[in-house]
Amino acid sequence: MHERHLFQALPFLLILGFRNSKAKKLFIVLSLLHFLNLYYVWNPWRQVFDLGAAPLVVPKILSFLGLATLIVFIVEKK
Repeated sequence: MHERHLFQALPFLLILGFRNSKAKKLFIVLSLLHFLNLYYVWNPWRQVFDLGAAPLVVPKILSFLGLATLIVFIVEKK
């Protein structure tokens, strides 16, 4: 999922979280995953301190964050 698409669902999840504790937990987990995803995509210092291994590590981290977000949605449906 592109990072900009999840952002629009988070305010509605926050509003729902005031009434439903399950939605509050989902909001917290998805907000954290969304923050980490944006951090690795938009971090300007990643380019400055490129140690050679960063191009190999960052795609793996981004793939993991995308997979974790997908797993949260699959687990939440059950």
